[in-house]
Amino acid sequence: MKFFGSNPVSDSIDKLVKKPDYSKDDLGQLCNLVNSRENGMKEAAKALQNKLKSRESQAVLISLSLYESLIERYGAKFYGYIISDKFLNTLQKLVTSRYSDVIVRNRVIELLQIWTVTFENDPSMSPIKSLYEKLAFQGSIPTGDNRANNSSEDIQLSTEHVEKTINSGRSYSQMLAEALAFTDPETTDVTRDDLIQEFYEKCKSSQAKIAKILALTDNEADLSSLLKVNHELINTLNLYNEMVERQLVAAATKASLTDSMKQELPDLIQHEETIGAGSGTSHSSLGSDHEQDPFADPGGSQLGNKPSDKKLGKRPDYAVFETTDDEPGLQKPLVPVSTHAII
Repeated sequence: MKFFGSNPVSDSIDKLVKKPDYSKDDLGQLCNLVNSRENGMKEAAKALQNKLKSRESQAVLISLSLYESLIERYGAKFYGYIISDKFLNTLQKLVTSRYSDVIVRNRVIELLQIWTVTFENDPSMSPIKSLYEKLAFQGSIPTGDNRANNSSEDIQLSTEHVEKTINSGRSYSQMLAEALAFTDPETTDVTRDDLIQEFYEKCKSSQAKIAKILALTDNEADLSSLLKVNHELINTLNLYNEMVERQLVAAATKASLTDSMKQELPDLIQHEETIGAGSGTSHSSLGSDHEQDPFADPGGSQLGNKPSDKKLGKRPDYAVFETTDDEPGLQKPLVPVSTHAII
């Protein structure tokens, strides 16, 4: 059942939150809808915001994942929707409410940690950091060893492991950047290129690990290298997302033009047939008129423009009259003068 205010974007999101195993194609279809609508991003953010209020943990978790995916896909164009007071207040309630599922609470904390590190050098995204620090101050966010234990993935903070993660992240970033540089976006769909997708997934995984390490580590010696590689990975992922967005826009534009041509072609054919039929009728009518009156003016109507008897030489222009003796008042012409008689 559709509710008042529903739209194709919100309908698509309704379906996705019911699919815990939604695919890249499902996400791609959602992005196509977002791109095809004037306020697509706003509609998506509003629909996801409503889903975060769901009592079903699965719907909330999938909504958070969709937020993360849209941020990765659209970059700065979508940032404004995650620093709004409404969104941040919702996240705060998900963390502090005693009715929140533990898995949901930990997932929100994880995203706040990642976004805090990711946008550390972006002043416009400071509301996220402020919320994270506020929750930490209130004791809503575990610290130290407890925070590491609550993480969905065991993060090792040893120097050897951190160095390995940094090197892997730098390598994956370079490989994805080079693959994109040698790809023609007009002929290759990057979302279906196996090699690019492999590098892209590794970059995403590596960036997520580095963001978690940054949120957990107190080792200042590692911070500089971690921040540098994290910045490189984010830039490379943004390059990928921008290329995907351009391809989606190009595909949507092409599809729109194709549909428009398909709709206009029958109308054009019908219009030409109508003109042809009208021309044939007109010629037929003219031909019929000519056969009825060979003296008719082809450029005028039969009644209004018919030549007079005087112009056709059937009547004298004038005559001299005299009165007869036999019948007074009766006049007869003396000298008829024809238009053809005067030389």
